[in-house]
Amino acid sequence: MLIRKAVVIGLLFFYISGINAQINPLEAKDSIVDRFLNQALLYPQEKIHLQIDRPHYVSDERLWLKAFLVNAMLHTPDRSSRYVYVELIDPLQKVKSRVMVKAEDGSFQGHIDLPEDLVEGNYILRAYTSYMKNLDEGYWPHVPVYISAPQSAVISIVPQFEYPAGNKVSLSLSINNIENNTDFSPTVLSVTYDNKTLIPKKKDGMLYYTFARKEGEDILLVECDKYKKYITIPNPQEDYEVTFFPEGGNTISEAVNCVAFKSLYGNGKPADITGYVTNEKGDSITNFTTYHDGMGYFFMKPEKGIKYYTISKNEAGIEKKTELPVAQNTAGLRITNIKNEFHLSISKSPDINTDSLYIVMHTRGIPYYVQKWNTENEDISFQKGKFLSGILHILLINSEGQTLSERLVFCNNDDQAVLNKRITSEIKTRDRVSVNLQVSDQQENPLEADLLVSVTDDKDVDASKNNSISSSLLLTSDIRGYIPNPDYYLEKNNLKASKALDMLMLTHGWRRYNIPEVIQHKYAKPCIPVEVGQEISGQALGGFLKAKPAKDAQVSIFSKQTGFFDVTTTDNEGRFHFRDFEFPDSTVYFIQAISQKGSSGVELVLEKDTIPPIETAIYIAEGIKNRTKTDNANDMDNYAYIGKVNKKYTYENGMRLIYLNPIEIKAKKTVVEKSFYDRLSDKTFSQEFIEETGAATLSDVIRYMSGFIVENGNIYSTRISALKGREIALVFVDGIRITPFGGFEGSGNEVEQPIILDAQPIDDLIPIENIQEINVFKSSGKSLILGVSGGGPVIMITTKKGGNIKDTPPDNIAKIQPLGYQRPVEFYSPRYDTDEKKNSPNPDLRTTIYWNPALRQNENGKAYFDFYAADFPGEYTMIIEGITKDGKIVRSVEKLKVLKPE
Repeated sequence: MLIRKAVVIGLLFFYISGINAQINPLEAKDSIVDRFLNQALLYPQEKIHLQIDRPHYVSDERLWLKAFLVNAMLHTPDRSSRYVYVELIDPLQKVKSRVMVKAEDGSFQGHIDLPEDLVEGNYILRAYTSYMKNLDEGYWPHVPVYISAPQSAVISIVPQFEYPAGNKVSLSLSINNIENNTDFSPTVLSVTYDNKTLIPKKKDGMLYYTFARKEGEDILLVECDKYKKYITIPNPQEDYEVTFFPEGGNTISEAVNCVAFKSLYGNGKPADITGYVTNEKGDSITNFTTYHDGMGYFFMKPEKGIKYYTISKNEAGIEKKTELPVAQNTAGLRITNIKNEFHLSISKSPDINTDSLYIVMHTRGIPYYVQKWNTENEDISFQKGKFLSGILHILLINSEGQTLSERLVFCNNDDQAVLNKRITSEIKTRDRVSVNLQVSDQQENPLEADLLVSVTDDKDVDASKNNSISSSLLLTSDIRGYIPNPDYYLEKNNLKASKALDMLMLTHGWRRYNIPEVIQHKYAKPCIPVEVGQEISGQALGGFLKAKPAKDAQVSIFSKQTGFFDVTTTDNEGRFHFRDFEFPDSTVYFIQAISQKGSSGVELVLEKDTIPPIETAIYIAEGIKNRTKTDNANDMDNYAYIGKVNKKYTYENGMRLIYLNPIEIKAKKTVVEKSFYDRLSDKTFSQEFIEETGAATLSDVIRYMSGFIVENGNIYSTRISALKGREIALVFVDGIRITPFGGFEGSGNEVEQPIILDAQPIDDLIPIENIQEINVFKSSGKSLILGVSGGGPVIMITTKKGGNIKDTPPDNIAKIQPLGYQRPVEFYSPRYDTDEKKNSPNPDLRTTIYWNPALRQNENGKAYFDFYAADFPGEYTMIIEGITKDGKIVRSVEKLKVLKPE
């Protein structure tokens, strides 16, 4: 955290001095610039750009991902948080998969294996660090991804919706066989809505479903034989809303106002509308129409005390009347964009004095301009190239520091990193593609960057649907609301896109630090600390009915898989924490508590790893259209794509299980569950092992136990201490101690216990044929987990009769398998570097041709990589993204043409 603050301070001063930020003349000792700096130091924020190899998958594929974690203000790589969490969320807003990605060599790279039985539909990937939970979910990246079911290559399900009246919905389904474009008659057809199965009615040979729609419930689950698909219920066309955004935040009376608007259907889909503005007398003032994605604007000069309305119509001719915000006697910001500069002026009511108003400008919390407004100026011109690329937040404040108006301006400059590439000129199928590249700044100085490379086949994947690192870090992460297709707004030399971008700035607000509060000395502070390691915590309860905190209880933790062992003591509230350790996912831990007096009469209550609530509802366009063989061949060929993926799966894994008919099994399957002790022990000797070895006595089995011997009817560890002598093992049968003592023979520190049975030779304890399993615990740490004070080795015998008695651990012992960090997996890319490999008959059915989430550079910013083309000619899209050490964005998209061999 200290390193992070030092970096923030250094770079902030660099930016501020480089722009010549002007100090607020109101308070020289505590300027507005100082307040920006204080906020940045008190609460440095994080951003994540999440990139995946493609926006469309088929179930049972592997989804490759990488998270770029940066400082939200400077965009410099930030490694303060040790883990990034990535979750796959289904259309019902349930987490289907969750991974914890740890930085490997400074790169947060991972994957999600999609289950084979995943239901087809629109999914969301969201990513965050534990520290980012200080902000609401709207600040985290949400990446849409469509997941198809394998059966969608055979069956097409097309819904048709009607809305009879009120909240009633009528649904009919068209189900076709894609192979021959004929009707498909399923054996099983089920439609579920709001966890209830809908009952169909038959009419004219068609099945119809009628149901009442609930607010917030927009998803149907259709099951057609083994094909399952989520379908979004569209809103009726008349259900749209128009929201108006006066420039600067307020409608100003007796002044010309720019009023932006945004029209959306209930599910967030943009609505195209036309309309006009009228006053309360019915006089028409001006007309308007949407320009892009439901956005537009108009100009008007409202009179004081007069109400104004808009009359709008959507594409279906549905008319709506909306009252505009009441005009106020105030002042506000006015921006006019002209190519690479903007003009700033103040629009005001006639009796408003602007003598004591100030202009404040910042980009991502970096202050650039703090100056008193000169009333002699009609406007001030600014070159956008003087500011960092991204959203410039402009505020108009009064002498008390109160914010009167806010406006956003986007600066899209050539100030990011430059990527020079040299690529193999002519490529044929199974040819090697070589790429040399160098990252530099605009002055050609080499830069070191964290880089990612992704290459996909255009026939299978529309790579343009992956949001870029540029739009993610510069645009969507800093404004409120979901932005569909954000990369469109950053297209340079596109006047329509530039105009739409300014409308976006008018209809969305700045989302990070509350700058008006910062100016008022009201600083935001984080409550959740930066996560630097894994943590397991909980509470120990003791006393009567185990209802009181067990103060000063000893709590130990142990993992058999890793050998990890630690001990701590509870506080006055009985709480304990194990921190600053980490192990990979699927690691199992055993935790045991013993009271201050050494009693096992303690109950453990562990804190659960909670998943943050899913609150952000995001509109996603229906991503994939099932097309038939007779459709336009220029369309994205979903039929061929899924068929290709299915062939690849069958070639590598055999027939998909979901295609197989159910098999009736009459005999019950015998399942041997591992006992609690089996999961914890160092070594387990099963009944089968005992029978295979032909052991006649317990001593015969112990001879197979490394580190133990039997002498005079007792079991000893072969470990001998020069000071303490030989260590004696404790023996339990079905959880009950049998031997009278354990510890070091003759040391005087033997563990005294009531003798359950008379002391007798170990072979006389139990007949060998009655033993189900024997578990061996060699270390004192594991003995402590079992509740054996004093430690030492333990032999745990489970009989056939009592084999299930101790499968559940006692109250003072708990087993936990928390989410651990994901082990890195390398993307497989075949190499056809010999004639034998190049001529191999095995088909190359890759969709993602190449994925390298951590491309290495040398000290001059240069890097090299190569890969081999697959079996199909066509075009590939190669995307290279990254972030340099000083926060510059790297982004390059290249088309590679692959030819068929002559």
